Amino acid sequence: MFVLRSDVRVTGLRISGQYDEYVDLTDGPVSIGLQAAESGVEIDNNEVFGFSHAAIRPYTDTHVHHNDVHHNPMDGLGYGVSVTRGEPLIEYNYFNYNRHSVAGSGNCGYTARYNHFGPETVDHVIDQHEPGGTTMAVHHNTVEAVTHVQNDGATEAVAIRGTPDDVADVHHNWFYNADEPKSTPADWDGSAITQVGTGDWANVEFDENHYGSEEPADDVGCPR
Repeated sequence: MFVLRSDVRVTGLRISGQYDEYVDLTDGPVSIGLQAAESGVEIDNNEVFGFSHAAIRPYTDTHVHHNDVHHNPMDGLGYGVSVTRGEPLIEYNYFNYNRHSVAGSGNCGYTARYNHFGPETVDHVIDQHEPGGTTMAVHHNTVEAVTHVQNDGATEAVAIRGTPDDVADVHHNWFYNADEPKSTPADWDGSAITQVGTGDWANVEFDENHYGSEEPADDVGCPR
């Protein structure tokens, strides 16, 4: 809907696409709400929903903060924030009912911090595709979702598909999913954190996270 060039700020808008419920589209065009195409873009204090591909696609250094990003639930796509390059900053947002609320294309990184991820998700909530991305910092988030909306299957909060070039550092998050990560990753195992396609944890670090719905210490999870 909008392509954002250099040094643009988008703030205070309500941006709606045509899809607000889970949909399985096998062909035809897909839609993106806000696509940053150059550096210096800031996206804040917007409500963005109903897009089949992604609500927001940032550029290398885009700052995405204080948005309400929900109901972007297309099967196969359906991203809240879809990162394809660089390492944008994603913070203080509310996400709910997306396929993946934050997704990486596999050749990029991101920082996702101080976000609140609601109870509804189509698939795992925070994602990095193969071959595993670059540098990811995932910290001080709250992730409520524990099952998929379409079939009640167990959902992972964080899934890294492959091995990051540098590291995926996951710490001080509050995961309502009480299934702690396994001693060795077991692909799609329904635990709060998993790594797919490796026999051992590789460049994925996690500590000081809280698992389960009981409220943790104040320094864990998003601000409350």
